[in-house]
Amino acid sequence: MDAGTTVLALLMAVAVRADWLHRVLPNRLLVSGLAAGVLIAAVQGPQMLWLGLCGGLCGALLLFPIHALGGMAAGDVKLMGMAGVFLGVPGVFYGVLGTVLAGGLMALAWRRALPAAYRMPYAPAIAAGCATAFGLRASGMVHLPI
Repeated sequence: MDAGTTVLALLMAVAVRADWLHRVLPNRLLVSGLAAGVLIAAVQGPQMLWLGLCGGLCGALLLFPIHALGGMAAGDVKLMGMAGVFLGVPGVFYGVLGTVLAGGLMALAWRRALPAAYRMPYAPAIAAGCATAFGLRASGMVHLPI
């Protein structure tokens, strides 16, 4: 496991806990995670920095329409943007796909178990999406640059 994977896994664990307990993702966590991702990508060279920055932008932009329609909070969009810096391009697309699939399954279970008044934390779905992207990389099915 490389440094980027380890740091992202730790950040996701903290984000999942915060979202589950308080239904909020602290900006301090998201900004420090973004800074760590940019630093790790920059150490790997200008191409990795560029792929990381594009991954962060793509991650946030891909989830923004769901936020705009009221399907998730802005913190979730920022969390995917932060994760995108670690995943890079094309990894962020696999991460978003895994996130949407995990989020859909979670939403089905959530709605069956709890009344509609309870907001579902989406950070666990984002963490599952990131794990999907890294799992695909580990299996050799997908090459992620970062």
